[in-house]
Amino acid sequence: MVVTYSLVCPAIVAARPSATVHGYLIGGLCWFSIPFFLATTLGLAGVALERDPDFPTYPERMAAADVSAGLVAPNAAVCLLGESGAVAILILVFLAVTSAASAELIAVSSIIAYDIYKAYIKPTASGEEILKASQVATVGFGIFMGVLASVLNNFGITLGYLYLLMGIIVAPAVIPIAFTLTWSKQNAFAANASPVIGFVCGLITWLVVAYGLYGEITLVTTRHTPQSSSHHTYSNILCTSFSWIDFNRSQYAHAFRESGVAAISFLHHRAHLVHGSPGMYIEV
Repeated sequence: MVVTYSLVCPAIVAARPSATVHGYLIGGLCWFSIPFFLATTLGLAGVALERDPDFPTYPERMAAADVSAGLVAPNAAVCLLGESGAVAILILVFLAVTSAASAELIAVSSIIAYDIYKAYIKPTASGEEILKASQVATVGFGIFMGVLASVLNNFGITLGYLYLLMGIIVAPAVIPIAFTLTWSKQNAFAANASPVIGFVCGLITWLVVAYGLYGEITLVTTRHTPQSSSHHTYSNILCTSFSWIDFNRSQYAHAFRESGVAAISFLHHRAHLVHGSPGMYIEV
Protein backbone atom coordinates (compact mmCIF):
# COMPACT_ATOMS: atom_id res chain seq x y z
CA MET A 1 0.00 0.00 0.00
CA VAL A 2 2.98 2.28 0.48
CA VAL A 3 3.51 2.07 -3.30
CA THR A 4 0.14 3.73 -3.91
CA TYR A 5 0.53 6.36 -1.17
CA SER A 6 0.08 9.70 -2.92
CA LEU A 7 2.74 11.37 -0.76
CA VAL A 8 5.42 8.70 -1.04
CA CYS A 9 5.33 8.14 -4.82
CA PRO A 10 6.13 11.75 -5.90
CA ALA A 11 8.94 11.91 -3.35
CA ILE A 12 10.42 8.62 -4.56
CA VAL A 13 10.24 9.63 -8.22
CA ALA A 14 11.74 13.07 -7.58
CA ALA A 15 14.54 11.92 -5.27
CA ARG A 16 18.00 10.80 -6.34
CA PRO A 17 18.34 7.00 -6.66
CA SER A 18 21.07 6.89 -4.00
CA ALA A 19 18.91 8.80 -1.52
CA THR A 20 15.87 6.69 -2.39
CA VAL A 21 17.66 3.43 -1.62
CA HIS A 22 18.88 4.55 1.78
CA GLY A 23 15.57 6.20 2.62
CA TYR A 24 13.64 3.09 1.63
CA LEU A 25 15.80 0.83 3.81
CA ILE A 26 15.74 3.15 6.83
CA GLY A 27 12.02 3.79 6.45
CA GLY A 28 11.33 0.08 6.18
CA LEU A 29 13.25 -0.60 9.39
CA CYS A 30 11.45 2.21 11.20
CA TRP A 31 8.10 0.91 9.99
CA PHE A 32 8.63 -2.34 11.90
CA SER A 33 8.28 -0.45 15.17
CA ILE A 34 4.60 0.16 14.40
CA PRO A 35 3.38 -3.44 13.95
CA PHE A 36 5.81 -4.77 16.56
CA PHE A 37 4.73 -2.22 19.16
CA LEU A 38 0.99 -2.05 18.55
CA ALA A 39 0.19 -5.48 17.14
CA THR A 40 2.77 -7.84 18.61
CA THR A 41 3.72 -6.27 21.94
CA LEU A 42 0.50 -4.61 23.10
CA GLY A 43 -1.67 -7.11 21.22
CA LEU A 44 -0.18 -10.11 23.00
CA ALA A 45 -0.12 -8.14 26.27
CA GLY A 46 -3.83 -7.47 25.89
CA VAL A 47 -4.56 -11.17 25.42
CA ALA A 48 -2.38 -12.13 28.39
CA LEU A 49 -3.76 -9.47 30.73
CA GLU A 50 -7.48 -10.00 30.13
CA ARG A 51 -7.65 -12.06 33.36
CA ASP A 52 -5.84 -9.38 35.34
CA PRO A 53 -8.07 -7.46 37.78
CA ASP A 54 -6.61 -4.17 36.54
CA PHE A 55 -7.72 -4.85 32.97
CA PRO A 56 -10.54 -2.42 32.03
CA THR A 57 -12.99 -5.15 30.94
CA TYR A 58 -12.22 -7.61 33.78
CA PRO A 59 -13.71 -10.16 34.37
CA GLU A 60 -15.20 -10.15 30.88
CA ARG A 61 -13.18 -10.58 27.73
CA MET A 62 -13.03 -7.76 25.21
CA ALA A 63 -15.97 -7.63 22.84
CA ALA A 64 -15.37 -8.23 19.15
CA ALA A 65 -16.50 -4.69 18.38
CA ASP A 66 -13.90 -3.26 20.78
CA VAL A 67 -11.15 -5.36 19.22
CA SER A 68 -12.16 -4.24 15.75
CA ALA A 69 -12.23 -0.63 16.94
CA GLY A 70 -8.56 -0.91 17.97
CA LEU A 71 -9.03 -0.80 21.74
CA VAL A 72 -6.67 -3.68 22.55
CA ALA A 73 -3.61 -1.45 22.81
CA PRO A 74 -5.28 1.20 25.04
CA ASN A 75 -6.65 -1.44 27.40
CA ALA A 76 -3.26 -3.15 27.66
CA ALA A 77 -1.53 0.18 28.28
CA VAL A 78 -4.04 1.10 30.99
CA CYS A 79 -3.56 -2.26 32.67
CA LEU A 80 0.23 -1.88 32.66
CA LEU A 81 0.66 1.86 33.33
CA GLY A 82 -2.68 3.06 34.61
CA GLU A 83 -3.82 6.50 33.53
CA SER A 84 -0.34 7.26 32.21
CA GLY A 85 -0.75 4.46 29.67
CA ALA A 86 -4.04 5.91 28.48
CA VAL A 87 -2.46 9.36 28.05
CA ALA A 88 0.51 7.86 26.19
CA ILE A 89 -1.75 5.98 23.76
CA LEU A 90 -3.87 9.11 23.26
CA ILE A 91 -0.78 11.17 22.39
CA LEU A 92 0.45 8.41 20.08
CA VAL A 93 -2.84 8.20 18.21
CA PHE A 94 -3.17 12.00 18.02
CA LEU A 95 0.31 12.39 16.54
CA ALA A 96 -0.24 9.56 14.06
CA VAL A 97 -3.61 10.88 12.88
CA THR A 98 -2.52 14.50 12.54
CA SER A 99 0.73 13.54 10.80
CA ALA A 100 -1.01 11.24 8.32
CA ALA A 101 -3.80 13.74 7.66
CA SER A 102 -1.34 16.59 7.15
CA ALA A 103 0.78 14.56 4.73
CA GLU A 104 -2.29 13.46 2.81
CA LEU A 105 -3.62 17.01 2.56
CA ILE A 106 -0.29 18.23 1.19
CA ALA A 107 -0.05 15.39 -1.31
CA VAL A 108 -3.63 15.71 -2.60
CA SER A 109 -3.46 19.50 -2.84
CA SER A 110 -0.20 19.27 -4.81
CA ILE A 111 -1.68 16.71 -7.20
CA ILE A 112 -4.81 18.81 -7.76
CA ALA A 113 -2.90 22.09 -8.15
CA TYR A 114 -0.10 20.94 -10.43
CA ASP A 115 -1.23 17.71 -12.11
CA ILE A 116 -4.85 18.69 -12.72
CA TYR A 117 -5.36 22.46 -12.47
CA LYS A 118 -2.15 23.61 -14.16
CA ALA A 119 -1.87 20.65 -16.55
CA TYR A 120 -5.45 20.56 -17.87
CA ILE A 121 -7.56 23.46 -16.58
CA LYS A 122 -5.27 26.49 -16.85
CA PRO A 123 -1.77 25.77 -18.21
CA THR A 124 -0.86 29.47 -18.03
CA ALA A 125 -1.69 29.75 -14.32
CA SER A 126 0.60 31.97 -12.27
CA GLY A 127 2.19 31.02 -8.97
CA GLU A 128 -0.47 32.89 -7.02
CA GLU A 129 -3.27 31.07 -8.86
CA ILE A 130 -1.64 27.70 -8.23
CA LEU A 131 -1.29 28.57 -4.54
CA LYS A 132 -4.98 29.49 -4.37
CA ALA A 133 -5.97 26.23 -6.10
CA SER A 134 -3.81 24.33 -3.61
CA GLN A 135 -5.49 26.06 -0.66
CA VAL A 136 -8.97 25.35 -2.02
CA ALA A 137 -8.01 21.71 -2.57
CA THR A 138 -6.67 21.46 0.99
CA VAL A 139 -9.88 22.78 2.53
CA GLY A 140 -12.09 20.73 0.23
CA PHE A 141 -10.25 17.47 0.81
CA GLY A 142 -10.18 18.10 4.56
CA ILE A 143 -13.97 18.47 4.58
CA PHE A 144 -14.28 15.37 2.40
CA MET A 145 -12.19 13.30 4.85
CA GLY A 146 -14.34 14.40 7.78
CA VAL A 147 -17.61 13.65 5.99
CA LEU A 148 -16.34 10.28 4.79
CA ALA A 149 -15.22 9.31 8.30
CA SER A 150 -18.64 10.23 9.70
CA VAL A 151 -20.47 8.28 6.99
CA LEU A 152 -18.32 5.17 7.52
CA ASN A 153 -18.84 5.37 11.28
CA ASN A 154 -22.61 5.68 10.88
CA PHE A 155 -22.66 2.62 8.64
CA GLY A 156 -20.79 0.61 11.27
CA ILE A 157 -17.56 0.26 9.28
CA THR A 158 -14.79 -0.06 11.84
CA LEU A 159 -11.07 0.52 11.50
CA GLY A 160 -10.38 -3.21 11.09
CA TYR A 161 -12.97 -3.54 8.35
CA LEU A 162 -11.56 -0.47 6.60
CA TYR A 163 -8.09 -2.00 6.57
CA LEU A 164 -9.55 -5.19 5.13
CA LEU A 165 -11.35 -3.28 2.40
CA MET A 166 -8.39 -1.03 1.68
CA GLY A 167 -6.40 -4.00 0.42
CA ILE A 168 -8.96 -4.67 -2.30
CA ILE A 169 -9.26 -1.00 -3.25
CA VAL A 170 -5.57 -0.07 -3.33
CA ALA A 171 -3.69 -3.27 -4.15
CA PRO A 172 -4.73 -3.57 -7.85
CA ALA A 173 -2.78 -0.37 -8.59
CA VAL A 174 0.55 -1.77 -7.35
CA ILE A 175 1.40 -3.80 -10.47
CA PRO A 176 0.51 -1.01 -12.97
CA ILE A 177 2.59 1.49 -10.99
CA ALA A 178 5.53 -0.91 -10.90
CA PHE A 179 5.23 -1.57 -14.64
CA THR A 180 5.01 2.17 -15.33
CA LEU A 181 8.41 2.66 -13.73
CA THR A 182 10.13 -0.52 -14.93
CA TRP A 183 8.52 -1.71 -18.20
CA SER A 184 8.82 0.43 -21.32
CA LYS A 185 6.13 -1.54 -23.18
CA GLN A 186 3.28 -0.55 -20.84
CA ASN A 187 0.83 1.88 -22.40
CA ALA A 188 -1.49 4.49 -20.92
CA PHE A 189 -4.63 2.39 -21.34
CA ALA A 190 -3.14 -0.51 -19.38
CA ALA A 191 -1.91 1.78 -16.60
CA ASN A 192 -5.33 3.42 -16.17
CA ALA A 193 -7.73 0.56 -16.88
CA SER A 194 -6.02 -2.31 -15.06
CA PRO A 195 -6.40 -0.91 -11.49
CA VAL A 196 -10.10 -0.15 -12.00
CA ILE A 197 -10.95 -3.49 -13.61
CA GLY A 198 -8.79 -5.34 -11.07
CA PHE A 199 -10.63 -3.63 -8.20
CA VAL A 200 -14.05 -4.48 -9.65
CA CYS A 201 -13.09 -8.11 -10.27
CA GLY A 202 -11.51 -8.45 -6.81
CA LEU A 203 -14.57 -6.92 -5.14
CA ILE A 204 -16.91 -9.26 -7.02
CA THR A 205 -14.78 -12.26 -6.05
CA TRP A 206 -14.77 -11.20 -2.39
CA LEU A 207 -18.54 -10.78 -2.28
CA VAL A 208 -19.20 -14.04 -4.15
CA VAL A 209 -16.98 -15.96 -1.72
CA ALA A 210 -18.75 -14.34 1.24
CA TYR A 211 -22.14 -15.32 -0.17
CA GLY A 212 -20.94 -18.85 -0.89
CA LEU A 213 -19.60 -19.33 2.63
CA TYR A 214 -22.35 -17.69 4.67
CA GLY A 215 -25.35 -17.43 2.33
CA GLU A 216 -25.61 -13.65 2.65
CA ILE A 217 -23.58 -10.49 2.09
CA THR A 218 -23.35 -8.28 5.17
CA LEU A 219 -20.68 -6.41 7.06
CA VAL A 220 -20.31 -9.36 9.41
CA THR A 221 -19.96 -12.03 6.72
CA THR A 222 -17.58 -10.00 4.58
CA ARG A 223 -15.48 -9.17 7.63
CA HIS A 224 -14.97 -12.90 8.26
CA THR A 225 -14.36 -13.75 4.62
CA PRO A 226 -10.66 -14.28 3.87
CA GLN A 227 -9.31 -12.12 1.11
CA SER A 228 -7.82 -13.75 -1.95
CA SER A 229 -5.13 -12.47 -4.24
CA SER A 230 -7.64 -12.18 -7.08
CA HIS A 231 -7.34 -8.38 -7.32
CA HIS A 232 -3.56 -8.70 -7.72
CA THR A 233 -3.97 -11.51 -10.26
CA TYR A 234 -6.58 -9.70 -12.35
CA SER A 235 -4.59 -6.47 -12.36
CA ASN A 236 -1.37 -8.24 -13.30
CA ILE A 237 -2.98 -10.23 -16.12
CA LEU A 238 -4.89 -7.26 -17.51
CA CYS A 239 -1.97 -4.86 -17.34
CA THR A 240 0.36 -7.32 -19.05
CA SER A 241 -2.23 -8.30 -21.66
CA PHE A 242 -3.22 -4.74 -22.57
CA SER A 243 0.40 -3.66 -22.85
CA TRP A 244 1.49 -6.72 -24.81
CA ILE A 245 -1.45 -6.56 -27.22
CA ASP A 246 -0.83 -2.89 -27.91
CA PHE A 247 2.90 -3.51 -28.29
CA ASN A 248 2.33 -6.34 -30.77
CA ARG A 249 -0.18 -4.22 -32.66
CA SER A 250 2.34 -1.40 -32.98
CA GLN A 251 4.99 -3.91 -34.04
CA TYR A 252 2.70 -5.38 -36.69
CA ALA A 253 1.78 -1.91 -37.90
CA HIS A 254 5.44 -0.97 -38.13
CA ALA A 255 6.23 -4.17 -40.01
CA PHE A 256 3.28 -3.57 -42.34
CA ARG A 257 4.47 -0.05 -43.09
CA GLU A 258 7.99 -1.29 -43.72
CA SER A 259 6.74 -4.02 -46.06
CA GLY A 260 4.54 -1.49 -47.88
CA VAL A 261 7.47 0.87 -48.37
CA ALA A 262 9.60 -2.00 -49.64
CA ALA A 263 6.87 -3.10 -52.09
CA ILE A 264 6.44 0.45 -53.44
CA SER A 265 10.20 0.82 -53.85
CA PHE A 266 10.33 -2.49 -55.71
CA LEU A 267 7.52 -1.43 -58.09
CA HIS A 268 9.19 1.91 -58.73
CA HIS A 269 12.44 0.12 -59.49
CA ARG A 270 10.74 -2.27 -61.93
CA ALA A 271 8.95 0.61 -63.64
CA HIS A 272 12.26 2.44 -64.06
CA LEU A 273 13.82 -0.65 -65.64
CA VAL A 274 10.86 -1.15 -67.98
CA HIS A 275 10.70 2.44 -69.18
CA GLY A 276 14.45 2.84 -69.36
CA SER A 277 15.26 -0.26 -71.45
CA PRO A 278 13.75 -0.57 -75.01
CA GLY A 279 12.14 -3.88 -75.82
CA MET A 280 11.31 -4.71 -72.21
CA TYR A 281 7.66 -5.10 -71.26
CA ILE A 282 5.55 -5.94 -68.29
CA GLU A 283 3.51 -9.11 -68.32
CA VAL A 284 0.09 -8.75 -66.76
